[in-house]
Amino acid sequence: MTDRIDVTPDTCAGTGMCGFYAPNTFGLDDDGKVTIMDEQGDPSGDVRNAAEACPTRSIRLAD
Repeated sequence: MTDRIDVTPDTCAGTGMCGFYAPNTFGLDDDGKVTIMDEQGDPSGDVRNAAEACPTRSIRLAD
């Protein structure tokens, strides 16, 4: 289980990969930058896949 999710919207490219892998956890705000909707929204494996798929590494996980 993931204890904490940290995002850095300033470095987000807005590709939406996070929402593809974990759509209940991540979304894009009005500026097209990553945002956390619900830290427990998806299984931890999906959240980890989303973080690994982020091309700008704007999502970091702390176990």
